Amino acid sequence: MGIARVFHSLTGRYWSPSTYGMVGAGRKEVTPDLVADFGTVLGIPAEDLGALMGIPPSEEPHTREPAAAGVAELIWDLRRLTADQVRHTGKAAASLWSPRPNPRR
Repeated sequence: MGIARVFHSLTGRYWSPSTYGMVGAGRKEVTPDLVADFGTVLGIPAEDLGALMGIPPSEEPHTREPAAAGVAELIWDLRRLTADQVRHTGKAAASLWSPRPNPRR
């Protein structure tokens, strides 16, 4: 469920959590829209990621959350932490978080 929230927050598009699992296991075809969304979350231009995967770019324009680049950087840095360290970091971040109005609404 967490991965679906991250993708939705950064791309404005919702995919079922099982979609990401099926993509990772090779049981779901990767579409141009998924490539664009993965590119946003990973901080890789969708055109570059699509070229590496042999998938044409999406024809639909994609909105990108301004914070996406920073989040992609954080996700990359988290790879060095253990699962317990990630949980601890998440709890610490949640204790500092205060809701902001959503400018898209």
